[in-house]
Amino acid sequence: MVNRELILPIPVIILSTAVLLQLRLKSILLAIGYKSENIFFAETLIQANTILEHHSASFAIIDLDLLQNDGIGFIKSLKNYDPTIFILSVMSLQVKNSLLEALSSGATAYCFKEQDDMDIRSAIRTTIQGGAKIDPWVAQQILLKFDEKQAGISLNPAWSLNQTTLNEHELEILNEVAMGYSNKEIAEHLEISVFTLDSFIKHIYQKLKYFIFQ
Repeated sequence: MVNRELILPIPVIILSTAVLLQLRLKSILLAIGYKSENIFFAETLIQANTILEHHSASFAIIDLDLLQNDGIGFIKSLKNYDPTIFILSVMSLQVKNSLLEALSSGATAYCFKEQDDMDIRSAIRTTIQGGAKIDPWVAQQILLKFDEKQAGISLNPAWSLNQTTLNEHELEILNEVAMGYSNKEIAEHLEISVFTLDSFIKHIYQKLKYFIFQ
């Protein structure tokens, strides 16, 4: 059923070499309300860049399984091309270790191929509504990286200069996510709206490149 409450960013570019995934994503997008003429497919970066020369994409879905390094690079180039573009990273659980790098590079949200169509549809909705998805595994990985960075700073205090770190609220959110609480439950605990919580999560993702990959 078409959901008319959504404002659909168009056009959409899907970067993937997997035909079955392309068809699956197209079917989900059509169910949400997209039209075929607003969905473009690319199997290589050259094809993707050619599409962007002729169409100003507002939403991109990037398959990181077969295009892991190129996919990360494409995320970065898309954010340079348009900082407001929505980007959904799609991957299998086998390569989820690349997820933090995708988020730090500018991906808006993520989903896994092993999820069912309803979950992927939910991830797409979250992405184009400007929300922020996070799950316990991601929160745990961010906290581990943060602890490693803090240990490095304690050994060499000069590292703390010009470093962007996590504040008390962000750490509290990550710890609650890591314990399995939902966004709604965390928002209630902190007495903030879910929209405010989304803003905190997006800010955490923006900080990843400073305290994880520098």
